Amino acid sequence: MQRREAKIDIRDNGAGIEPDNVPRVFEPDFTTKENQSGIHGIGLYYCRQIAREHQGDLDVASVVGVGTTFTIVLPCFYDPLSEE
Repeated sequence: MQRREAKIDIRDNGAGIEPDNVPRVFEPDFTTKENQSGIHGIGLYYCRQIAREHQGDLDVASVVGVGTTFTIVLPCFYDPLSEE
């Protein structure tokens, strides 16, 4: 069985993420929102965990003033012998 990967880029052209925050966006409870109850910053942590549980990954690249790209990579398994 051969392993292939599906890669999905989700990109915006917004304000971007400050360089000091980029490595922290996947930390549980990290948020840049101030004084907002109910904001926990847990979503990206869980998204990355789910991707990794499926032998994939979730990554981020960002440039302030240009935008942010989240990349999801998930495995696709292909068995050429199963095709007739």
